[in-house]
Amino acid sequence: MQEIAILLATYNGEKYLRQQLDSLIAQSFSGWKLYIRDDGSTDHTVSIIKEYCNLDQRFFFIEDAQQNKGARDSFFSLLESVDSSYYMFCDQDDIWLDTKVEQCYNEIKKAESLHKDFPVLVATDAKVVDSDLKIINPSFWNYTKVNPERLIKNCYLQVFNFAPGCTMMFNHSLKKLVKPIPKNILMHDWWLLILAERYGVIKIINRPLILYRQHSSNTLGAHQVDENYFLGKLKNLRNVIASQQQHLQFLKEINGLSKLNYYQIKLFYNLTRLK
Repeated sequence: MQEIAILLATYNGEKYLRQQLDSLIAQSFSGWKLYIRDDGSTDHTVSIIKEYCNLDQRFFFIEDAQQNKGARDSFFSLLESVDSSYYMFCDQDDIWLDTKVEQCYNEIKKAESLHKDFPVLVATDAKVVDSDLKIINPSFWNYTKVNPERLIKNCYLQVFNFAPGCTMMFNHSLKKLVKPIPKNILMHDWWLLILAERYGVIKIINRPLILYRQHSSNTLGAHQVDENYFLGKLKNLRNVIASQQQHLQFLKEINGLSKLNYYQIKLFYNLTRLK
């Protein structure tokens, strides 16, 4: 089995894709292969993918007749189609700092040496940047006011996700737990975190190893948590409630937190984020 599989889901990503692919090629650790699935792009994304596949033998384009699955299901599809010792999710519009793969790999190997045969997930911090790569905040965790170490404890991870998939590396033992995929799961990365918390080990790298680009086409992104963030939630209360109902259905599927515990944790932790 190969060492590291980087899984990249694309959709109309021609504007930033080359920069991301170049940042992968520039990684200090070269023992990886990149698998790309496109979700029906109508711009030049596929042409760029094929160009880079011809340039680098570690790049593989997985063509899929089923289109428009969305980011979550695109990543799950990639994960199902590849077997590796370790996996990393990759977004089309970010920039990976040149030691990202190396540092994640070293950390996951260290964790496995201490927790033999356990599912292991490593997550890093990120620099939040704008569309031109100007720094908005040097720490995603500070910007969103989440504390990874605290969320790992006491089932808080079932309420709050602290790690975008693009900041993760996880091992094959964790991948084997992914199925069955809950019907109401919100995002692929959140499910991996919850599984790692339940059955394995989560390790934190308290350093930003990625430029997490924010722009108008982000599927999900980084939102600064302050008074205006919560006021915005109140203004869109109907959508917030609908999202929470889906979340509660997901928790029911996985025998997770009760409705009461969910709202208790959500209220308590959000109050700490306002300080």
